[in-house]
Amino acid sequence: MVCNVRPWFCEPVAITRELGRLIDARKATDQSLGLGDGAVMLPAVRLLGTSLWTLVGVLSAGCGSDDSPAAPVEIVPVAAQQAAANVVDQLVEQPSVPALLTVLRQPHQVAQTAGPHRLTWEAKYVTTPAEVPSLVPVGEPAPAVQEVSDKLILEWAPGNPERLYLRQGGEDPPACHEYMVADKTVYTKLPHRGWLTHPLEAGAHQLWLDEAIRGPHDVVEFAAPALEVSLATAESTVEVSLRLAGSVDGTLVAQGQQRKWRRSVVFTRIDGTIELERTTGLWRRATIDVGYSFEDVRGQRVTGSINFRGELQTGLSAEEAVRAVPTEVEPTPTRTRYELEKREILKGLIHL
Repeated sequence: MVCNVRPWFCEPVAITRELGRLIDARKATDQSLGLGDGAVMLPAVRLLGTSLWTLVGVLSAGCGSDDSPAAPVEIVPVAAQQAAANVVDQLVEQPSVPALLTVLRQPHQVAQTAGPHRLTWEAKYVTTPAEVPSLVPVGEPAPAVQEVSDKLILEWAPGNPERLYLRQGGEDPPACHEYMVADKTVYTKLPHRGWLTHPLEAGAHQLWLDEAIRGPHDVVEFAAPALEVSLATAESTVEVSLRLAGSVDGTLVAQGQQRKWRRSVVFTRIDGTIELERTTGLWRRATIDVGYSFEDVRGQRVTGSINFRGELQTGLSAEEAVRAVPTEVEPTPTRTRYELEKREILKGLIHL
C-alpha cells in the first residue's frame, strides 16, 4: 500500500478519519445544543495568537489515500435552525457573557441556513512594551512594538458539495492564502505563488468555515472576564452592546498552559456592538474595540489593543456570492510514500 502526498492544503483521509473520532467524542456537546448526531461542533482555533491556517500547516504534513473520496458533510438545516433559536432565546431571557459566547460559538452550519453569503472581517492587534531598549543582552527577549493586521473573506454557496472561497492575510492580496472548492475540486494558493488544484477528498474545510464565522467570538472570549453586555431586541434583530464591567470574573479567564499569560491581563477599555439575527443568532455586523495590558516574561507591563470590524452579507445569488474558479492552474505535486514511511509520519496522530 502506498500513500500519495500533497504538500499544500492536503486533506488526508487518514487524518480525517481521526478527526471523525474526535467528532464522535463531541456528539454529547452537539446533542446538548439540540444539533443531533449529524452536526459537527469542534473547538475553534483561537484567533488570538494563531489562525485557521495553523490547521492548514498540520494537514499539509499528512498524506492522501488510495481510498475513494469521502462524502460531503451533510447539512441539517432544520436541526441547526432549532438549535440556534434555543441559544438565542437563552441569551434574550438571561443576558450574560457565557450566553453570548454560546451564540457566537455556533458553527458555520447555521450560516448555511441563510443561503449564499459573503463574510468579511478585519482584526488589528497592537502591543507596545513600556520600554524598548536600544541594546538587549544576548539570550534575553528583545521588546518591540508588534502590529498585525489580519483580513478574511469567505464566500459560500450551497451545492453538492458546496462552493466556497476563503482568503486570509494582510493588506496585500497577493500575499494572502487562498482556498476554493468548486465542482468537487480544490484550488489552493499560497502567498506569491500560483494556483494548484486537486480533487476534493474530505470535509476538513468545514473546520475552516467554523473558524471564519467565529471571528467575533474569539475577541469576546478574550475580553470576557471584564465584559458586561446589554441587549436591545427588535422584531428581527438583537443588538448586543459591549462595555467594560466594574469587576472581573475570574471564572471566564481562558485556561490552559498556552494562555497562562492571560491571567495577568488588565482591561482598560471595552466598547462595541454586535448585531445578531433574532431567529438564529447569526451575527450580521460586529464592531469591537479592546484595550488592555499584560505582564511579559520579564515582568514588565505591555499595553495592547484589538480592533475588530466584520460584516456578513446574505440574500445573494450563488453567482454573486462566490467568484469564478481560476483559469491558470497546475496539478498539486505529489510523491509516493510507502507504508513504513507513512506509519512513521503519522505516528501518534492516528491509530494504525
